[in-house]
Amino acid sequence: MEKKRKFRTKKKVAGGSKMYKPWKEFHEGDWVIGEYIGTHKDQYDKICRIIKVEDAQFADGFQEKCIGKNLVLNSVGMMDKAWEEDDAGDLEIGAIIQVTYNGTSTIEKGKFAGKDAHLVEIDLVEEDVDEYEDEESEEEEFEDDL
Repeated sequence: MEKKRKFRTKKKVAGGSKMYKPWKEFHEGDWVIGEYIGTHKDQYDKICRIIKVEDAQFADGFQEKCIGKNLVLNSVGMMDKAWEEDDAGDLEIGAIIQVTYNGTSTIEKGKFAGKDAHLVEIDLVEEDVDEYEDEESEEEEFEDDL
């Protein structure tokens, strides 16, 4: 007789398939919104962020492939710095973030001077419930007219 499982999954914290899109394939203005679900170490031992994509806009149509999937965002200096400087703990697992790609720039100082760096903007976001409240109130008004 097979033993019956007495536990249910609360939240997947590891495993599952992941998608990749190298920064060099991003176009300026591309953005992705999703739940930060964890990290992944790449082949160079750098920490990459994984988000479960809820919405996205890519110039090449990549959003059709990635919405609803886990997307690995490769390590870049601006992203690493955002997590390092997150004293308030806003960028923890479960946070909804928007990452916008803003192209590249040349690093002027330090050991990487003269090299190109990918520019990303990271925003902590939340669902805009006001938009839905307006739609509901319009429906109620319509029902009242009947």
